Amino acid sequence: VAFYGLTQPTGHREKQVMKLENCMSAKSNMYELRSRQAQLTALHNTQEFDVLIVGGGATCSDYLKTALVERDDFSSGTSSRSTKLIHGGVRYLQKAIVKLDYEQVNNPKGSSVRPRILELFPMLKRDKLLGAIVYSDGQHNDARMNLAITLTAARYRAAIANYTEVVHLLKRADPQMGTERVCGVRCRDVITGQEFDVRAKCVINATGPFTDALRKMDDQKNPNIYQPSAGVHIVIPGYYSPDNMGLLDPATSDGRVIFFLPWEKITISGTTDTTSAPMSKVTMT
Repeated sequence: VAFYGLTQPTGHREKQVMKLENCMSAKSNMYELRSRQAQLTALHNTQEFDVLIVGGGATCSDYLKTALVERDDFSSGTSSRSTKLIHGGVRYLQKAIVKLDYEQVNNPKGSSVRPRILELFPMLKRDKLLGAIVYSDGQHNDARMNLAITLTAARYRAAIANYTEVVHLLKRADPQMGTERVCGVRCRDVITGQEFDVRAKCVINATGPFTDALRKMDDQKNPNIYQPSAGVHIVIPGYYSPDNMGLLDPATSDGRVIFFLPWEKITISGTTDTTSAPMSKVTMT
């Protein structure tokens, strides 16, 4: 069992972010966000973008004439359904423990920390609890971070549009290769049903679990390269975890890793990891 302290952005960091935002908005109205209709107009009227990103889980800005289309809302898929941890801490911890002397971990002091462990996490089984270690990790709001990146790109005049799905790919002849190459997409505004073309020098497939669906728009014979999996979290009362500490069991009886994470006054527990077909609409049950 591992415990970890969770750190979130401090007041100082929030003030620095606010200063940066105020500075950006004061520089020039190039940083003002355009309405969705204005974004769609930019997609319509731009002859060719440098980069077109399909999928609103990530985007980019600066130097390139960039477009982004997302068939649902920004960050409404995988990007907003994580464990809220900044990825990497557990793997670093595993490497560190490998180098430890086993006797250092398996010493008699474990018996003295068990009462404190059970005080923090009373749902643990007492008879099989040997001890715990504590390390620090980071926690963030995945959806807001994703949206902040997207809006930053929009402030720098990237053309972004949600509820805009790709119907099929556009292609043109490539004399050098003797084949056709993708040069854009045919889009449909999900809200109005209107269809239009968006052309770009480069089209990036950033659709996550729907990667293969977009690849097959290029060629139905393209083999699948992505194996989607489904992970389920359950939401339980906040008293299952302290406000600033989570719990990780790296080896449950069925071989999975399980978390208990404090989040917004509740506790998130999970996650499962099972092979699954891509699901476009996932809701709470």
